Amino acid sequence: MPINSVSRAAFDPRVVAGVARGAIEAFDYVDGYPGLVPHPRVRQVPRGAPLVVRGAVAAGRGPDGFRVVLDAAYAFDAEHAQCSFRSVVDTSELLPGAHEVRAYAVEANAWYEFAHVAFRVHDPAPADPPEASPYGSVRVDAVLAVNASGELTRRTLPVPCGEFALVSGWATDASHRAAPHAVAACDAHGRMWTAPCDVPRPDIRAARGAGDAMGFEIVIPADALGRGRHLLRVAPYDGRDVAVAGDQHVTIDVAAEQRAFPSFARSLPAPATCRIERASIDGAGVRLEGWALTTSGAGASEVFVELRVPELSVPIHRIPALAGFTADVVSADGPASPPGAAFACEFDASGFVRRTYAVHVAVVEPGRGACAFARCGTLTVDAHGPRWRA
Repeated sequence: MPINSVSRAAFDPRVVAGVARGAIEAFDYVDGYPGLVPHPRVRQVPRGAPLVVRGAVAAGRGPDGFRVVLDAAYAFDAEHAQCSFRSVVDTSELLPGAHEVRAYAVEANAWYEFAHVAFRVHDPAPADPPEASPYGSVRVDAVLAVNASGELTRRTLPVPCGEFALVSGWATDASHRAAPHAVAACDAHGRMWTAPCDVPRPDIRAARGAGDAMGFEIVIPADALGRGRHLLRVAPYDGRDVAVAGDQHVTIDVAAEQRAFPSFARSLPAPATCRIERASIDGAGVRLEGWALTTSGAGASEVFVELRVPELSVPIHRIPALAGFTADVVSADGPASPPGAAFACEFDASGFVRRTYAVHVAVVEPGRGACAFARCGTLTVDAHGPRWRA
C-alpha cells in the first residue's frame, strides 16, 4: 500500500463519468497535540491542519484507485486496499470559510463520485494569547461534556478524561457591531484552543442589534487538560490577533476516565473511607454527590454506587460514578470534600422495583486489584418516586 505524499494535482471535471455507491466513513483533522485525538464537530477545521479522509465504495473486486478532490480544484491521491481508501488533504492554502471534499473511485481512467463532506476553515490560535480589551463583550453560557461523535453526554457533571469540554457562548466586536474573527480559550500553561464566532444567536441579535452569527463553541479534549480543576481565560480577537473584548474566566473540572468494574478485585476487610454528602431527586432522576479516598488517603479515581437488597449477595444495580475531581461539596457537619476526591453519580430509578435498597459505595484501589465498600444510606422507590435517607 503506497504512502500518501499529500501531493496534489489539478482536477479536470471532464474525467468524471458518473456516480458510484459508497461513503466517507471518517473525516477528521490532525492538530499539534500528541497522538491522533478525535475531534467532535470536526466540520470546523483550523487552517493548515491536514485532513484525514477515510471511506469505502460498494464494488466487487474494488476500483483501480481513489482520488479525493478539494473544492472541485485539486485532486489528492489516496492509499487503498480493495474497496477502502485513506487520503491526507493539505489545507494550508485554504482561506477561512466554506469548503468541501469529494471522493471518487477510479476505474479504467474514468472517475465515479460516491461521497462528499462540507466543512469550514478558521484561523488557528494566535502565537500569543490576546490581551483583554475594554471594548465589546464575551460571555460563556455553558460548559458541557460531549463524546468523540459530538453527542452531548452530560450537562451537570464534570468532564471525564476521554471526552471533550464544549465551551459555548457569544461575543461581540463593539467597533464593528458584529461578531469577532474568532474566540480563544487559554489555560494556565499557555495552551490555546480556538473556534470561529459563527454560531447563529438570534437572541443576541435582538438584544444588541448586531449580526446574527455571534455564538461560538470551543471543543477542548479533557485528556489535554488532565484530571483536576482548570481555570481558562476566554477572549475574542480579530483577524490581526488583537483582542476586541474583555475576557472571561471559566472553570472546567476534569474527572478520571470511567471504566468497567474490575470483576476479580478482592474485597478489603476495612470499610471504605467515603461519604455521600448530597442527594438530589428530580422526578425519577437521582443524583448522589460525595467524596471517597483510597487506603493511601488519596482521592479515589474509580467509584461505583451499588444498590443492594438483603436476600442477594450481589448488588441489584451497580452504577459507575464520575470520580477523582475537585468539587465544592460541603458537608452539613464538616468541611468541603478533599481536593481530587469528589464523586458524582446520576441514574434514572423509573425502572427500579418498588422497595428499599441499601446504598453502598465501592472504592476501587489503584491497580484495580482490591476494592473497599461502605454503606452510606438507603433509597426507597415507591409510587411517589425515589426517596433518599442518609
